[in-house]
Amino acid sequence: MSYFDQELFTCTDWRRGSFSQHCSKACRVGETCSTKLITTTRYMSRECKFCKQITIIHQTFPNT
Repeated sequence: MSYFDQELFTCTDWRRGSFSQHCSKACRVGETCSTKLITTTRYMSRECKFCKQITIIHQTFPNT
């Protein structure tokens, strides 16, 4: 298992942040553990890049 930070945006989208720590459980040789857990959540005061792009498109080409 690996622990990561989480970033939560105002649009309720989230992404995995930086690597935080490994767990103490040992895997077998040649095996990787795919479990990714969250240690802390950082609340961002902005939208994610995709929602920002959608907002720009809607401002550029408004519905008529």
